[in-house]
Amino acid sequence: MPGSRRAGYALAVAAVVFLVCWAVRFLPSGDAEGLLNFDLYNYYMPAYRYAYAGLLEHGPRFWNPMQMCGIPSVATQQVGFFYPFHLLYVLLPVPLALVASGLVHLAIVGVCTYGFARRLRLGLPAAALAGGLVAFLGPYPKMLFFPNMLEAAAWLPLGCVAVLLLARRPAAGWVALLAAALGLSLLAGYPQATLFSLYCWGLLAVGLLVVERPPLRRAGRTFLGFAASVVLGLLIAGVQLGPAAALSRVGLRRLAGLSLDEMFFLGWSHPVLPGLLGRARWSLGGGDEMLQSLAVLAPLLAVVGLFSRRHRTSALILGGLGSLAILYAAGPRTPVFAYLARLPLLDVFRQPERSLFVASFALGLVAAIGVERLARALRGAGETGSRERQGVLALTVVLVLGALGLAVHVGAAVSAACATLVLGSLALAAARPAATSAPLAWVLTAALLVEILFVPGFVYRYLPDPERLARYEAERPAHEVVRRSDQRVLVIGHGGIGRPPAKYASVLGLRSVDDYEPQSLRRQGEFFGYLVAGRLPTEEEFIQANGNLHLKVAPIGRAEDGRQRLLDLAAARFLLVDPIAAESWPIRRLVERAGMKLLPESDDRGLLFDNPRASPRAYVVYGLESAPPAGVLLDRLGRASFDPLERTYLEADADELPRAGYRRRGEAASLVSESAHRVEVAAELAAPGALVLTDTHAPGWTARLADGTPLRPIAANHLFRAVLLPAGSHRVIFEYRSPGLRLGLLGTLCGLAGLGMLVRAARRTGAAE
Repeated sequence: MPGSRRAGYALAVAAVVFLVCWAVRFLPSGDAEGLLNFDLYNYYMPAYRYAYAGLLEHGPRFWNPMQMCGIPSVATQQVGFFYPFHLLYVLLPVPLALVASGLVHLAIVGVCTYGFARRLRLGLPAAALAGGLVAFLGPYPKMLFFPNMLEAAAWLPLGCVAVLLLARRPAAGWVALLAAALGLSLLAGYPQATLFSLYCWGLLAVGLLVVERPPLRRAGRTFLGFAASVVLGLLIAGVQLGPAAALSRVGLRRLAGLSLDEMFFLGWSHPVLPGLLGRARWSLGGGDEMLQSLAVLAPLLAVVGLFSRRHRTSALILGGLGSLAILYAAGPRTPVFAYLARLPLLDVFRQPERSLFVASFALGLVAAIGVERLARALRGAGETGSRERQGVLALTVVLVLGALGLAVHVGAAVSAACATLVLGSLALAAARPAATSAPLAWVLTAALLVEILFVPGFVYRYLPDPERLARYEAERPAHEVVRRSDQRVLVIGHGGIGRPPAKYASVLGLRSVDDYEPQSLRRQGEFFGYLVAGRLPTEEEFIQANGNLHLKVAPIGRAEDGRQRLLDLAAARFLLVDPIAAESWPIRRLVERAGMKLLPESDDRGLLFDNPRASPRAYVVYGLESAPPAGVLLDRLGRASFDPLERTYLEADADELPRAGYRRRGEAASLVSESAHRVEVAAELAAPGALVLTDTHAPGWTARLADGTPLRPIAANHLFRAVLLPAGSHRVIFEYRSPGLRLGLLGTLCGLAGLGMLVRAARRTGAAE
């Protein structure tokens, strides 16, 4: 067996052992409260549960009727519903699937980084070091707590492999590889990470073409191949991008430039180096954790890499990419940021420091080039002169001594031991270079990987706590009362003992007026924002809230203008509140003013109140008026005296509405059947009027009579949907089709067909050669 093959097999075995050991170290069973785990429990776990639980039985749920009076689910793209690797959520329980997906994507990062390093003609030890540095230090491990970000960013190294091969030799296979990397990144559902990757691929292609100066024909083919890859990748992701684009037109978050305060809503003084080199903690301030890590050797070794003659081009290009990512992440600390932020779409997303995964990728590779340079210098291969060899060795010794001093200073014993091991190896290499230069790169690699596994402070518990999940999902009599009703509940005390986060209402089958969703509908933000603040939220407030809607009950309870009436209009029949929170003055005020009654299904984990003022889920009304502007309308709706069964405002011209004259108060209609995408309502009208269903009015909803006669859904009382009906008995069927899905699916089919044609062409070319 050739030596390189044996080394490859040995590396593969070592990688598997390392991954298992690292998983045991990094993913202990248990729970840790903190910023990192917040979104895991509050968003990702319940969203994945709702999206994939029972998928084989009921099919995709493109609409979620359980949250915020109904909200699109697949179109929000955060779940990445069509992402192929999410098959794990169909096959495994969500907590295990989260862990499995995280490890799989870290492995993709490490393996593809290793492959890219090998394509740069680095030796096997140096390439292994690059894979370990990028996958297990810096930003990538932190992304475990933001699964869709990790999944989108994981394809950066594979795309770089495709760009490198495309620049060297334009071919159909490399176009297909880059298109697949882009398509998978887009399907993962974190477009900001995909945008950073796309810029990295483009700049890498430009850098390679500028430095290598290929013939004009080859450069043109490379450019055309890159452009074709981008188009094909967008088409592949069309099934996700189509609904997402349709939602963005009516959603809270739009593709518009942000101000500096909006981009850096946590403050632009965020420490960049700890984010780049720090451990698996999320650091919002301070950088001591960076000094506790032997990862500081990475930039030190990168300095050595910049002196490599053999890989100088690669080191300079990667160093430039990493520097641009760092300058962008640093924000207005440097004048360069103002120019970078003008590039297309870079001013649309918040938290520019998320670009640091690109810098980490570049830094790890330049550090690996440094290891390769050092090993070659020690054995005198390919580099000229013993004086140069001694200079490189001296520089490396100084750098390692500095790392050793830092480790000792902060009391990082394992890091200090690893640095000592590296220093001893260098000293031995200086004395007997012929005997020791070959294993030197392996020593450097082993020291860094051992430090990753055993340095104290690296572990941040990630595997979700089963006891906490059991509390969230525990069945209670109060839940059954809510399920039996077709009206809604407001749950107060999210995250408290025994209280599920807002999005767990979907998992529990409770119709809730609250949610935690980054891409909500604009009319939802206006309606519920007015409920909380007593005015229409500004665009800046929407951005600061990141699109997330939370019903902050304290302002509602303190309100003296009666705007809590908007809760009644949303058919919020029940209030489920933590006993401790129920003692607060705003909650007691809300209960008293609404005349709510405590129900016997209450227990020590939650008090269930009945709200007698809640509107029916569906009703007929005869007093109809054309809706005024949103601010005026919501002010009228929020008055305690407003009765939606006497007067309802429709977003229709006055001449479309039935003439006033019949003054009878409306009454409740009957829900005949209901599913995620279909609601059937029976209504009896004594005169021409409207049937109002207090579910969210959104593009994609259609209406028809049971005999097939089409009806036009109209927005009612700003948030809800209604249809105009003549007098008589009617059965109205509302049905939902996700806007943009058909066009997006067509794009995906075309993209996959194009991908197949490229792969087939690549195989034919390979067979001919």
